Amino acid sequence: TRKDLLGRVWVTGFVFTRCAGACPVMMSKMYGLHKAFPQVTYVAFSVDPAHDTPEVLSAYVKNNSLPAEWLFATGTYDQMQSLAKDGFKLSMGPGSRPEEPIIHSDRLIVIDRYGRQRGSFTTADMDGMARLEETLKRVLAEPSIPVTKLPTVNAFLNGFAGFWLIVGLIFIKAKKPGAHKACMLAALASSAAFLVSYLTAHHFLGSTPYRGQGALRTVYFTILISHTILAALVVPLALVTVYRAFRADFARHRAIATWTFPIWLYVSVTGVVIYFMLY
Repeated sequence: TRKDLLGRVWVTGFVFTRCAGACPVMMSKMYGLHKAFPQVTYVAFSVDPAHDTPEVLSAYVKNNSLPAEWLFATGTYDQMQSLAKDGFKLSMGPGSRPEEPIIHSDRLIVIDRYGRQRGSFTTADMDGMARLEETLKRVLAEPSIPVTKLPTVNAFLNGFAGFWLIVGLIFIKAKKPGAHKACMLAALASSAAFLVSYLTAHHFLGSTPYRGQGALRTVYFTILISHTILAALVVPLALVTVYRAFRADFARHRAIATWTFPIWLYVSVTGVVIYFMLY
């Protein structure tokens, strides 16, 4: 799946094993790329799923001495057509001759580490391949953000926020306002970092569905819904609470902190709980 390939630079194209036209050229070009860029992942989608079963694809790889680490994927014909046309903006349709049952694009697509398409290149001429290689060099040289690790980072940041909130409460109960202030700012920084990390993860990874069933599913969605609503509420609450403290408006600061603290702590703790229920 797309998530499985996050963190890798990959090149893909649409082929089928019975193809006698563009496919041999495409596979030859991919093999040349593999030799020049072995660190890249190569993925081929079959547009002929009725014939290209997993067994047929395995035999095709072996008979053509293709690298074992290449990925060959297929699905239903409609799925492949949707992927080609809607996902990669490539042509695909039925052919008009028995020896050419399916017509498809001869282009190869470069996908970066974050699942973004960085270019579509024809394999029919040297200029297209030269531009593809230049794009690969540029994409490979770009810094990498380990987006697949962000959910774990998010859980730690939520945990840190909850920790600093509790320690901050202990300090203010002990009448140590300086230490209390430092802890609250640390909690605010942790929550702000979480928000940035969460939005980044959501952009690249999307939503992760909960796969549990039964009573646990009810528990999960009860926690998730309450967490989501209170997370939206805690942002303005936390900012106003901190603002009043900096203005030395301590009476109003304490009044709103009575609400902010338990909501903020609940959001932080349930964020960690949601992570463990999902992963």
